Parts: sequence; structure tokens; C-alpha cells
Amino acid sequence: MLEHQLALPFLSQIALTLVVLLWLAYTRVSVLIKKDGMAKVLDSGFPARAEKASDNFKHQFELPVLFYGLCLFAMMAGITVGYLVFLAWVFVGARVFHAGIQLGPNIIFPWRFGSFVLSAVCVVQMLIVIIVKVLS
Repeated sequence: MLEHQLALPFLSQIALTLVVLLWLAYTRVSVLIKKDGMAKVLDSGFPARAEKASDNFKHQFELPVLFYGLCLFAMMAGITVGYLVFLAWVFVGARVFHAGIQLGPNIIFPWRFGSFVLSAVCVVQMLIVIIVKVLS
């Protein structure tokens, strides 16, 4: 299954999630160290960069879950349509861009919203390609 063309975009999306998790840990731990523990953080809350990291980490378990399911299904079924692989890479690229925007300047419209829509369109098209391939 690792030789399947979808394996690399699949693993790349997982790597993105882990990078966001590490960034989340860094942003929270650095605040805990600066504020001398959790008690002071509870009083004032985490700063915006830690909240953005937390939000983005949650986003890695929304739309990407559908991507994982489609990739796993296609890999197990042996579906290797070139357009499907292209869509998978576009999805991963859009999610990387989305994470970069949210963790950075957080410009919702048009950048973050646009990358979300692009990734959603990729997932829908991936589903259509897989259904057509299964039915043919």
C-alpha cells in the first residue's frame, strides 16, 4: 500500500497535522513558562497565537478526515487514477496554505476561506472520481 500514488499526499497531510501539533505545544508551553504556570494562564488566557494554533489543530480533524477516508478507500481498492492523485496533492497544498494563513496573519477572506473552499472542492471531486471508478 505504501507504493500507491496516494500514500505520499496521505502521509504529507498527517505530517502537516503533526507540525501544527508541535506548534501548538510550543505556543502553549512557552506561555506557561513565561507566566509561571497554569494558574496565571487561567486568569488571563492564552495569547492569540496559541488560540490560533489550537483552532488550526482542530481544523486538521474536520475536512481532512474525509480526505483520509477517501485515500484509504482508494488505496485499498487499488484505484490509481492520475486525476485523483492530482486532487490529493492540491488538497494537501490548500491545507498547508490554510494552516500558514491561520497560524500567521489569519486573513480570512479571501485567503483562508479560499483555501478551505479549494480543499472542499478537491474532496468532493475525489469522491466523484472514486464513485465513477467503482461503478465502472
